[in-house]
Amino acid sequence: MEKLTGLCVLLAALSLAVTEDKFFTEGGSITLNVRPYYPDPIKHILWKFGGDLLAEWNKDDAQLEFYRSFKGRTTLDTTNGRLVVNRMSKNDTGVYSVEINGKVTENSVSYTAKWIITKHVPEPVVVIRTACTASSEECIVSCDGDTTEAEPVTYSWKMGDKDWELLGKSIEITVIKNAHDKFITCRMTNSFSEKVSETIINPFYRINPVWIVGIVFGVLGALILLALVGLWKYRTEQIRERLERMERRERLERLELLERLERLELLKLLERLELRELREQGAAPCWCSSWCSKDTSTRD
Repeated sequence: MEKLTGLCVLLAALSLAVTEDKFFTEGGSITLNVRPYYPDPIKHILWKFGGDLLAEWNKDDAQLEFYRSFKGRTTLDTTNGRLVVNRMSKNDTGVYSVEINGKVTENSVSYTAKWIITKHVPEPVVVIRTACTASSEECIVSCDGDTTEAEPVTYSWKMGDKDWELLGKSIEITVIKNAHDKFITCRMTNSFSEKVSETIINPFYRINPVWIVGIVFGVLGALILLALVGLWKYRTEQIRERLERMERRERLERLELLERLERLELLKLLERLELRELREQGAAPCWCSSWCSKDTSTRD
């Protein structure tokens, strides 16, 4: 009866515990806190690794002791029960639990320490695993690379211009679903790194007929636009030359008019000079030669 009661108490304590993952790298450290916070005065702390003793402190004799491989690389804060383990290795993977004042408190957190290798993922390569011919309807492609000691690794795929999609190491591509995706790219990711493969051409890629029509109309539109631009330039050049000819003609006409006016002014000036000379000689100018001849004969 007493054994049955003890087993029930142990099961009840385990059911109250909450497990939390703690990740560490080779040579790193982990910090384990007593959670939830223990409000009463702490008189006794007992940390366990698996089912074995790791560290123990008793306020009555003020003695703090660490066990086995944890000696010399572990510290314990006796005010709050915080445990820090340094120089971690793969052998330290496992469950860490704590008892305060001889019992596991309600909702007490135990920790599962997990070892993570620090190796980065390799640069992946997209490999077509099955033959893709003109008559094929589907193919298998994989994201290859040596992921030894780099796990866990996740794989993402990018088809054409679509967004990245989280899938498996290998995927299936089909003529119906992927005919318009020109490129295929994959990506490897772990906790420490991320690398993207070189892009390959999708063996099922086909140019969309709608794109061909669009390209044809685009080219025709560009040719028409170029023709219109050329015609506009030609007409503009013609108008410019015509205007230049008109301006030259107008300048010539103005020059001719100025020359005529200058000759008229010169003639007028000569007449005034001649009239002045005649007046100075005491004779009036003879405007009519016949009258001048008659007048001369009468005086004789």
